[in-house]
Formats: sequence, C-alpha cells, structure tokens
Amino acid sequence: MITPVEFKYLTFEKKTEISADYQLICQYETTGSTQDEMKKALRRFHFPDFAVIAAQNQTYGRGRQGRHWHSLPGKNALFSVYIPGIFDTVNMEMLYQSVALAVVKSLLRNHCRKAVIKYPNDVLVDGKKIAGILIETNIRQNRIHDVIAGIGINVNQQNFPPSLNATSIIRETGRKTDINRIIIDTVKEIKNLIQSNQSEILEAFTYFWHRQGKKKGITVYGKPVEGRIKHLKNGLIYLETGNGMKTFLAEACEPWL
Repeated sequence: MITPVEFKYLTFEKKTEISADYQLICQYETTGSTQDEMKKALRRFHFPDFAVIAAQNQTYGRGRQGRHWHSLPGKNALFSVYIPGIFDTVNMEMLYQSVALAVVKSLLRNHCRKAVIKYPNDVLVDGKKIAGILIETNIRQNRIHDVIAGIGINVNQQNFPPSLNATSIIRETGRKTDINRIIIDTVKEIKNLIQSNQSEILEAFTYFWHRQGKKKGITVYGKPVEGRIKHLKNGLIYLETGNGMKTFLAEACEPWL
C-alpha cells in the first residue's frame, strides 16, 4: 500500500467562501489512481464533504471508457473530490454539468479565458484538451449515496505527445500556476454550483458548450435548428422548438450562436 507523503488540513482564507474552515487533503507523491485511493479511504474513514485526494503523479490515471490520462509528474492538478450524495438519479445530468462548469470557472479565474466544454466530460481551449473529468457514483435505491469526481487539469506541463492534441494553463497564458490553488478554486466552484438550481446550471453549461456564447439552437450535421436546449443527457440533446420537443444525438450536433 502506498503511504501518503503528507496528511494536512488546509486552512482557506474566508474570501474563498468555502463553508468549512478546513478541507482534508491527502496528497500522494505517486499513486495508481486518486479515484481508487478515494474509494479505499471512504471504506475506512468518514471524510468531510468535498474532501480531496491529490497526487503529484499517477501511474494508472484514467478517464471515461478506461482511457489513460497522460501527465508528467508534479506538473498538473490530479485529484479526486468526495461529493455528498444530494442528488437523485434523475438529476445525474446536473451533477455532471456542475463539475464540468466548476473546472471551466476555475480555468477562467486562472486566465484561461477561452475554456469551453466538450460534451460530456472534456474541457478544451481552442480545440485542445486542457482538462478531463471522470465521475463515479454509488447508487442505492435510485438515490446517489456518494460521488467521487476525478479531475485532471493540465497546469504547468509544457510539452505533450502530438497525438493527444492537448494544452495547459502555462501554454495558454505563459504563467506558471500554483497547482494547489487550482484544486482549491475548483472545489469551491463545485460546492457553489451543486447548490444552484437545475435551470441555472443548464443555462451556464450551454453557454460554455463547445463555444462561449448564448445559443440560438443547434446545427445537426451542419443544418441549423432553432430552439431552446432543455436537457443534455445520456448522449442526447432535447431541443424545444416551434414544432415541439425534439431529440438529437449530441455527437452529431454543434451549437448555433
């Protein structure tokens, strides 16, 4: 079993507006996956809401569908957040959207002004991936008991394999950024967003979907369809049009501004 290099309580300044005075962070030098470490820890300990397990290096970091997450040691924000189970399964879309929005808002706060969401779980800048999200839930009787949100944000890594089409905060801004600050900002945004109502979350999510801006509708294989996006879930877009509600495959759609 890998031993954490340190357990520490980070005291947040009041201006960060996090409700608790502290946040438990278990920080590893190297681990297989912060998701797996969080699962093991939750079986043994009672963690405070929004506790974080972070790592300087992951040997088995993963994204959706088991994809490997590439990161140089000590260069990026690699962490998992424990989110209390305040959602029912009907509101899974709100959970996913809240976490994606939190990452975008954290990037905006750290001068990545072009950050957008690629549905369902990537964050891009100028078409290049800067962050990825993996959400795993424990569901009991149609209610989400708890959530582990695994987040990887490229922060201070300068070079990536060409096949990844990736970027980072330092590449976009020319500034080296405090990785712990990125984690703190993201956790703060998650906590704030999941207390918002569903319509507010959807409005903000669609604003940052694919391109920043208020959407007039969508384009489907290049053909514009005017309407209001009512839901984005399970790979489908539900669009309220003048001819009633219509559904489209999200992968076939782009926003119409």
